[in-house]
Amino acid sequence: MTIPNGITGLTKGTRPRFPRARIIRVGEVVPTKSGKTRPKALDHFVSEDPAFREKYGRDPRELACHLPPIPTEDVLRSNLMAYRAGGLYCHGDGITAERRGPTGKFSPVKGGCPECPYNPETGKKAGTKECKAVGVLTVVLDDLPGIEGTQIWTSSKNGMIGIQSMITALASTGLPTWEIPCVLSVKMEKVSTPDGKGGRARRRLPILHLDAAIPMMQLVERAQERERMMLGRPTPPMLAGPGVDESHLLTDPVPRELYPDAIDVAPADDLAQMETYCVELGSERVGPGAVSKWTGKRSEDEIRAFLLREIETMGGQWP
Repeated sequence: MTIPNGITGLTKGTRPRFPRARIIRVGEVVPTKSGKTRPKALDHFVSEDPAFREKYGRDPRELACHLPPIPTEDVLRSNLMAYRAGGLYCHGDGITAERRGPTGKFSPVKGGCPECPYNPETGKKAGTKECKAVGVLTVVLDDLPGIEGTQIWTSSKNGMIGIQSMITALASTGLPTWEIPCVLSVKMEKVSTPDGKGGRARRRLPILHLDAAIPMMQLVERAQERERMMLGRPTPPMLAGPGVDESHLLTDPVPRELYPDAIDVAPADDLAQMETYCVELGSERVGPGAVSKWTGKRSEDEIRAFLLREIETMGGQWP
């Protein structure tokens, strides 16, 4: 008997993941006079990667690149994301959400994004900015060796919409998107943002832009030529996108330029998750809907203290 090469589920039967070489940013965290930190927007790209700094210098504003050979819907990953000091804490698509529990595993959030108090659009705690709409773009830089991906994070809705629109436009040319030379740039633009007092304010913020590096007619000609050359040839295999379950998102450090105040403890009013955890532990005194029944009859501190005691009694741990 001959055992075939490969391990099912590991090296066989799955598509390989596209590798990542570095992260670049358009923001940094700087200290304040009070000893705290605050995010500072930049009008250029920065990275901790020595190869990037050596090639592009201190303040590059444009980068020649190609999109990676992955499905177009995975080139820009956008989700609502909440971070704690330990990393990604909760992520959702606006409807459903998953949150990291005390054991480190992610589980569905009851009520999903619409009922979450930290929903950046509708939540009662939206002002804390713990949860944000974040986009993670993956490109391959032309001027650095290797074919690994370079990722950049943005919380600009204008930037995410513009990039996703351009990716769709590039795909409509008929060429594989990874064959189209592109330019990734950052520009400081005035945008309307909430002022924290219920109104709007105009602020200058870094906005990412993605565009083709050659004219549209050249893209059309390339697509026509490629179609003639590829007649009868098989389509090359496509790599899988980063994907949240297999990507670096679960192990990456907190992007402090987006979440400068990320904390590592559960907020005092995060009682629904504590209730769920008690149910998972098999508590007979805390069942589904218990917190809702107690709300108004007991203070949040009393409910939290009771749930903590119950978790300890059942042998669990709460962060």
